[in-house]
Amino acid sequence: MYTARPTPADAAVPVQPWLRQVRRRAYDGPGGPGPGEAERAFLGEYLSDLARPYGFPTRPEVLAHGGARRYEEMAEDLIGELVPATEPVDLVVLAFAVPDVRAGRSVATYRGRVCPGDPLAFALCDQGTAAAFSGLRLVRELARTGGCRRSLLLVVEQETLAYQPTVPVTLPARAAAVGLLFDADADADADADAGTVPARLAADRQSPGVGPDTVAGRLATELAEVRAGAARVSLVLGSGLAGCPVDDRGIERIRAAPAGQPSTGVWWELADELSRTGPGGGCRTVLADYDPALGHLCLAAFDLGDDAAGQPSF
Repeated sequence: MYTARPTPADAAVPVQPWLRQVRRRAYDGPGGPGPGEAERAFLGEYLSDLARPYGFPTRPEVLAHGGARRYEEMAEDLIGELVPATEPVDLVVLAFAVPDVRAGRSVATYRGRVCPGDPLAFALCDQGTAAAFSGLRLVRELARTGGCRRSLLLVVEQETLAYQPTVPVTLPARAAAVGLLFDADADADADADAGTVPARLAADRQSPGVGPDTVAGRLATELAEVRAGAARVSLVLGSGLAGCPVDDRGIERIRAAPAGQPSTGVWWELADELSRTGPGGGCRTVLADYDPALGHLCLAAFDLGDDAAGQPSF
């Protein structure tokens, strides 16, 4: 059971999350060794029980030979790069759409134990591309309580399923992971090696129940509200919005996330966009993505430079 931590006595004013660093990794080639005999037997039974009611046949060869990247491995890589032992975090959120190829351990809880500090840990799934945006909302809401000043959002995806779905699904082209470190302190020195600068989380929006025939209109409405008041705007579109018409008036540039990376794509491009904008640039970077299967339209906005000096607009 999750129990909220006490709000610090000095947190009279709710803090807001600032994006301090972004790290990303792509994985090509095989992962670690496959499971041993006992784990393989457990996974075979476990997956069969889950898939049988839906008519999904399992793929024993996937479990037998290994090779797929586990989310544990990806999370450990990012935590090692983002979280020094002397700077622990209060919150870890793992967001994913494709299940881990080897179930049996709560990755979020396990990573919470090995991550410096004693962080709360959450795993978000079954939301398609909206999972990472839900993770962002969780970071924001817990930051506002004053109880989670440093948070880590891990967005991961891998391209292998241990069962064969009977409906069309879009799998990632390769395993990839993006880590975003948030901090309540915007005045800390930026990590020059990270290629990013402090960016204030200015807005986040999630709209469920958006059909393919209405997504363009809804995107225009949401985008107009999210970008209001910003002197300069850049836009990153996820692969779910590929081909969707966008009114580009007043937008300096539009960056398209790479095809084949439905969960990590927009967050991968965010690192480049923040680096390109640079400190003092006074620009609002808006991320937008859409999951057509679930009907989720999501947006998030980050302010840099002069635009970051304003008040939060959640």
